[in-house]
Amino acid sequence: MEKVDVLIIGAGVLGCFAARNLSRYKLDIAVLEQREDVCTGISKANTGIIYQGYDQHPGSLKASLCVRASAGFQTLCEELDVAYRKCGLLMTSFGPRGDRALAGKKKQGEANRVEGLRILNAGEVYALEPFLRGGISHALYAENTFTVNPWELGIAAFENARANGAAFCFREKAVNIERDRGAFLVRTEARTFRASRVLCCAGMQADRLWETVGRPRIRIRPLAADYLVFDTQAGKWLSHILSVEPEEKGDGITLVPTVDGNILAGPTRRTVRGEPDASTDADGLRELKKKTSELLPGLPMDLIIRSFASARPNPYALEEDGSLSNGSILDFEILEEDGFYALVGIKTPGLTCANELGAYMTDRIIRSFETAPEANRAYDPIRKAIPRVSRLLEEDIGRLEELPPPYREIICRCRNVSRGEVVEAIRRGAVTIDGVKRRTGAGMGRCQGGVCMEKILHILAEEKAMDPRQVTKDGGDSLVLAPSCGSR
Repeated sequence: MEKVDVLIIGAGVLGCFAARNLSRYKLDIAVLEQREDVCTGISKANTGIIYQGYDQHPGSLKASLCVRASAGFQTLCEELDVAYRKCGLLMTSFGPRGDRALAGKKKQGEANRVEGLRILNAGEVYALEPFLRGGISHALYAENTFTVNPWELGIAAFENARANGAAFCFREKAVNIERDRGAFLVRTEARTFRASRVLCCAGMQADRLWETVGRPRIRIRPLAADYLVFDTQAGKWLSHILSVEPEEKGDGITLVPTVDGNILAGPTRRTVRGEPDASTDADGLRELKKKTSELLPGLPMDLIIRSFASARPNPYALEEDGSLSNGSILDFEILEEDGFYALVGIKTPGLTCANELGAYMTDRIIRSFETAPEANRAYDPIRKAIPRVSRLLEEDIGRLEELPPPYREIICRCRNVSRGEVVEAIRRGAVTIDGVKRRTGAGMGRCQGGVCMEKILHILAEEKAMDPRQVTKDGGDSLVLAPSCGSR
């Protein structure tokens, strides 16, 4: 049996930032993750927007954390050496109903003390985004809105938490939890942990794990979302995050200029029957194409290089009779009982607030100990990213000559990713093709890995001393080579 002070279940972006914040104290911290890597669940698929806080109800926990997170986001990225893009957000309207909604969001944002919100007229909107369709009435302009790669942010938090002493345990799923004399026994298939405190950040499984120790209070009903990715050649068509307040009832669309220069369109919203998976929906993709074409009529649809889907948690409170409440929970819901804490159904703006939620939960957990843990004087908030050859070629080519020779051997031609980056990603924790992709960008270009995947596969096999036929694309049974293929 292994004893820890705090056990975190789930190594998504929330679990990684919780571990990072808890590592500021002298605590034995372990993080359980059922998959082979961090940020492989709901963390890896979202729009990557860092919101300012105009869309949250005044006085809510979600509003206060969102505003604080927005204000401190640039400092956080500087500490973790994470690329971000300050592009601002335009929420457009096409008539009186939309105009009223924008005015309400501006008023709500001001109540939350969000700075820099403005209502722009049509002429001002087209001056910022000349390729937009005609007929726009107004737009709410949130100038201090950022975009970030969500997996890059989560991986950075993981690396920093690990460097500060948090232990990450992969391929270990929590299968049973029970109370034990003021602590908790958490069993995986391999071993048992005895933890003074447990923080559950288990995404879609958070409600189920909570019910092992507490009465049912929340039930997650997942939604599925579809996305489209446009090639970097589409970047010239859009420079701000663009969302639509629809004039008729229904969902709008969000178009996001990414850190790497792509355009991301989505998400759709559809109900999931049964267990959510990564399957896209043909109707959803057609809907995204239609709405994108309507909003940016000149954008060529043949610039789409990828579509993907993700599951999104949608939490509902449970009534006394066990039925679901009529509407989903709007604020962040944190359950707590005798040292077991659960973040259940955290949704937008969960990515924005990940670090602030980690700090908030750390404060609650630290205050729960009878004797406050000492500060970790060796704690270092600084993490250095893997050097990106693509960015050095644009910003500081002289630095490229200072790096070892493998950084001058290009593996991914679409994104100028080098062998040195691939090897370093593996040494930092990537164990799959997609794990390398999320850390380096290799395979995210126009050919979607058609050229570089085989090279990365053999580098992975060499670095991990494994048969190439054992390498997977994204864990589980997603083998890249058929078992009958010979190794090179």
